[in-house]
Amino acid sequence: MKSMNEHAVSPVVGVMLMLVVTIIIAAVVSAFAGGMSTSQKSVPQVTLKVTYSQSDGMRLEHNGGDVLSTQGVNLILRHAETMGSSHESWTTVVNKSIIQNTPSNPTKYWVNATYAGVEVPRWSPGETMYITRENCMPTYLEPELHAYKYSPAGPAGVFDGTYAISAPGQIGATFYIELVTTDGKQIAQVEVPITA
Repeated sequence: MKSMNEHAVSPVVGVMLMLVVTIIIAAVVSAFAGGMSTSQKSVPQVTLKVTYSQSDGMRLEHNGGDVLSTQGVNLILRHAETMGSSHESWTTVVNKSIIQNTPSNPTKYWVNATYAGVEVPRWSPGETMYITRENCMPTYLEPELHAYKYSPAGPAGVFDGTYAISAPGQIGATFYIELVTTDGKQIAQVEVPITA
């Protein structure tokens, strides 16, 4: 009687199957991780300092981090609770045609309002941008607030600027400036005190 010993084949086949499964899992994980890293763009990192004076306007300092494309970011002004009741809180995307690279002439704007061309394509560490006192008026900086509070039926049809950052009654209050990517990812947020 001839006896065949088949017990030695089973462990070899088992080890081979485990190796094949391990290699397949490693390939799937590698492909998934590699695909994720190429599809997600990292959010720029910036240290931002903002000061605002009703007599001088706004000063925005890029104190370190990544170089920003001015067309790839938005500046958002958001009222803080210190500016009035909650129903008077406003958020405004700042018009890029009022952000300039020097406080006085000759100057260049992030976007030229006349021909919609980009004059300042990037904002680098160490550079300061400005919004002049005149451009901090509600007509330019907070147009939605201006439109909402303008009352033709009021005294001489004047704008009631009580909740604008340029209103004398807001000295000592604060607002927020947020720097975000155009797809809404926050880069920086600064609480800004309103000074005379």
